[in-house]
Amino acid sequence: MTRVAVLGDGVTASAIRWFVGQCSHYELSDVPEADLVVTSPGIPPKNWPNVPVDIISDIEFAYRVLKKEYHLTFIGVTGTNGKTTVASGIAQALDVDAYGNIGTPLIRMLPPPLETRYAVLELSSYQLYSSPTLHCDIAIILNVEPDHLEWHGTFDAYKQAKKCIVKSRNQRLYVPKTMAVELNEHSDVQIIEHLTAPNWPQFNGPHNQLNAAVIQDVAMHCGASKVLVNDRMKRYALPKFRCEPIASPFPMTIINDSKATNPSATLAAISSTPGDKVLILSGEPKFDYDADWMREILSNCKVVYATGGLSQNRHVFPEEFWPQLVFYSHLKDAVLDALKHAVGGTLLFSPSAASFDEFSNYMERGHAFNAYINRAI
Repeated sequence: MTRVAVLGDGVTASAIRWFVGQCSHYELSDVPEADLVVTSPGIPPKNWPNVPVDIISDIEFAYRVLKKEYHLTFIGVTGTNGKTTVASGIAQALDVDAYGNIGTPLIRMLPPPLETRYAVLELSSYQLYSSPTLHCDIAIILNVEPDHLEWHGTFDAYKQAKKCIVKSRNQRLYVPKTMAVELNEHSDVQIIEHLTAPNWPQFNGPHNQLNAAVIQDVAMHCGASKVLVNDRMKRYALPKFRCEPIASPFPMTIINDSKATNPSATLAAISSTPGDKVLILSGEPKFDYDADWMREILSNCKVVYATGGLSQNRHVFPEEFWPQLVFYSHLKDAVLDALKHAVGGTLLFSPSAASFDEFSNYMERGHAFNAYINRAI
């Protein structure tokens, strides 16, 4: 009997406690008496208890159980941006569910249906950091840009956590071309930019074309025909608040990209949005914005708002650009003003920062943005 302690109180921790509580091989334990500790992804290593036993992620724990009892092909998707879109898209193309960082803990897969052959996982850097034996038969790193530095400490540490998905030479790897050189010893490396993108209308913009290309290639590698994949993807909608057009009576296009919680995601949204643009940035800054990023944003948008935590911490923007930004303390006020300037063009809400200034998560922020738009009618 293995004694398991669980850190955290969220959805992931609750799922692990549920499984351990009804499994004859394990029993719940306090940390000092535990043989194994399972940590929730939101708890950084600096807050882990000092114990002489392994501290692993919920993904690692569930993987060990699944690998021991079931013959599954594990497909892992990570990256700074796009991982939910690609993981859910692969799941749709293979007609299975997706687990992990996407919202459903992997332990909830137990027991998998008899016909299930694939376990599709969205993997955060937090989960990969503490998943030492997780071996994905198909491993995907979509991109790596600065993010979550408060958890990892440095950008290099964050990149190394993402690269933990690479475990052996016999994996099929999908990586951006910037990473291909360092993985040249692997025999099956697919460079994402070299893949052919399908013509799926919901995947707008260069970044989504890359996402669609990965989805198609993985599904066909797993044996699904192009005809079958195309048919299944007709019923696929991009996850909510990812460059999502919002219906409104205003004489403009309104896009809710609340999930853009880092600068690279906002830049991708800008590049996929044609015509005149009014941009609203919002949230709690994760780090300083560099001058090149600011120039690119300002050269593509006729008005740029910085709201909430960004307004209260304007030092994160290079001072030379302050006169070109419109600062508001609250997102609601910026939305009302932005509607006046976006007539005939696009109002793009792509925050580039965390939601924790005014909201508890990006979903709450996205719903709030929609509410502000609706109240302005």
